Amino acid sequence: MSTDVVENGGQPPEVPGPFGAPVPSGEAATTLRADTLNLFDSTVVAVSSVAPAYTLAATMATLFLVGGIGYAGPAVIWIAFVPVLFIAISYFHLNRRDPDCGASYAWLSKLVHPTVGWFNGWVQVAASILFCISAPIVAGSYTLQLMNEWGWISASSAASVGNQAVCAGFWLALVTFICIWGIRWTTNFQWLLLIIEYTAVIAFSIWGIVKVAVDHPAGSTSFHWSWLSPMSIHGFSALSAGIVLGVFFFWGWDTATNLNEESKNSTKTPGHAGIIAMFLLLLIFAINSAPRCCCPPRRGMPTSPPSSCTSPSRPQATGPAT
Repeated sequence: MSTDVVENGGQPPEVPGPFGAPVPSGEAATTLRADTLNLFDSTVVAVSSVAPAYTLAATMATLFLVGGIGYAGPAVIWIAFVPVLFIAISYFHLNRRDPDCGASYAWLSKLVHPTVGWFNGWVQVAASILFCISAPIVAGSYTLQLMNEWGWISASSAASVGNQAVCAGFWLALVTFICIWGIRWTTNFQWLLLIIEYTAVIAFSIWGIVKVAVDHPAGSTSFHWSWLSPMSIHGFSALSAGIVLGVFFFWGWDTATNLNEESKNSTKTPGHAGIIAMFLLLLIFAINSAPRCCCPPRRGMPTSPPSSCTSPSRPQATGPAT
């Protein structure tokens, strides 16, 4: 049904629009579907926007192979968690005061300067573009590997760059279609993916811990509490490099605040969802990092660390601990 305001002459009033095209002056503004997402929906969106499985697949190995970190990877994760948690708390208070789907873009424009908000907005656009390029490639590659494991395609087909690009394009098109279709469809799809994702990651992580504890595979080691100590990180350069990667682990939780206009109790639900998502993400990353330390990569890390953490850049001492 038309929303134009019609004058006595039967024609809607017109005003100059972009590029000189006339537009009706009384046209109703487009609105989002309000009061759609509850706290559980917003939390699911926040967690799934981080893509824990993708983060673990694309970043965890890099984190452990950074010179000076090695087995201190779990420590880097929780150290990076702290500043991001404070940011999430700040987002909660900012959203409570001014719920705006623009989030940091809108808040910086109002509190600091419009130029700062403009710059922040374009940084987010650029980051989103880069993510939409890299993430589907990983999804396409793993999809073809799975199809090869099932015997549907050959190993050469799974390794083909062209096939990976086509598969990546399919995933990107599917996700885009679901987002365009509506927030309810998007959230339901995120529920499904998150259940599968968390079930798989937690199951394989627990299986890895149990396997090390029971079978003691070659090159494995038992869990050490020193892996959680910041003192096990060798040098500030290793710490800074690790925190950069660690912060990326939690990137994306703020999506809940971008959906505040579609959330129930929009002044509180998105902020609460972001904070809850942070702790859920820390849990999944901590559970997964333990078996990765117990069964480290065959190259780049020592295979049997002592009670204190070692790193790829420092060979393991063979003498007794002092």
